[in-house]
Amino acid sequence: MTTKRITLLLLSLLLLFFLLFSLNKFSRKSNIELIIEKINEDYKGVVLDKFAPRDTKPTHLKIKTLDSQFNICPNKEVVKQATIGDSIIKIKDENYVYLIKNDGTKYRFFYTKISNETRNSKFFPKEWKNMWLESTKWDDK
Repeated sequence: MTTKRITLLLLSLLLLFFLLFSLNKFSRKSNIELIIEKINEDYKGVVLDKFAPRDTKPTHLKIKTLDSQFNICPNKEVVKQATIGDSIIKIKDENYVYLIKNDGTKYRFFYTKISNETRNSKFFPKEWKNMWLESTKWDDK
C-alpha cells in the first residue's frame, strides 16, 4: 500500500469513529429528551383500548380526553392493570400516572422507566435526579 492510501484509510477510520461517537451522544440526548417530554405530559381521560403495534402483549393504551384521543406507551404495569373504561390521570412534571378503576379503586404507578445512566446524564434535570427512584429499580446493578 502506498502512503497516500494508508493516510486515506486512517482518515476514513477516524471520520467513521467520530460519526459513530456523535450518533451515540445524539441518541442518548434524544432518549433523555423523550423521557423529559413524557414526564412533562399532563392529561385526564378514559382508557379506550389496550394494544400492541407488534404481535406481542399490549404495550400501549388509547386514551380519550374531553377534546382528543391519543396513544400512550407507559410503564408495562400500567398497561397490565388497565381495563377499558378506567380513568387515567397524568399530572405535569410528575413521573406518576393514576389509574382509577370503575369501582373507585385508585392505583399509582411510575409512568416511564428512568435508567441510572439517564439520571446521571448532564441533560437530565438536576432537580429530578433523586425523584421517582422506584422507576429505576429495574436498572440497579
